[in-house]
Amino acid sequence: MVLKNGDSVPNIPGFNNQVSIKDIVTDYIENGDIKLKENEVIYLFELGTEVSAEDPDDPAADFQDLVILVSINGVDTSQSEDESQDAVSPR
Repeated sequence: MVLKNGDSVPNIPGFNNQVSIKDIVTDYIENGDIKLKENEVIYLFELGTEVSAEDPDDPAADFQDLVILVSINGVDTSQSEDESQDAVSPR
């Protein structure tokens, strides 16, 4: 599952008295929605349960086994091609 800026917070309770997704991402909630920078996403993984189309409501599928915040930063391409070739020219 992927959460991006403006998404609703998933209403997924933790399995077997574990914390919910909302509890885990609480620092990234504002006015009930996920609040991230435009270059960020949160990945939620379920590792212990096989989640399938036949049973997406399996209570053990709480998507909190692995939670990763990813920030993607662009590469600075402001240097011209001539400048970059000069920097790596053989002697």
